[in-house]
Amino acid sequence: MSALPAWSGFLSSDLLDKIDSILRKTDKFGYTTEVFKVTDMLQNADNKLGALERKISRGQINRRRDRDAEGVKEGGVCGGVSPSPSD
Repeated sequence: MSALPAWSGFLSSDLLDKIDSILRKTDKFGYTTEVFKVTDMLQNADNKLGALERKISRGQINRRRDRDAEGVKEGGVCGGVSPSPSD
């Protein structure tokens, strides 16, 4: 879903209508229990991406640093590379 905002600007209104038609059919044929709209999906993805960017800019999230610190602390794999033994 994080790639949606990147290419959503390239979708024409005709293409958006075609995608919405397919999504309506998923409800009609029982694949989903609700009707989704592609414009709503794009807006939700954009909102989530914006919220994540704000958290990162405030320093509330640094997943790589936190994950790497846990790997070293627990003696596990850190970033795909095993920690080297200390001399």
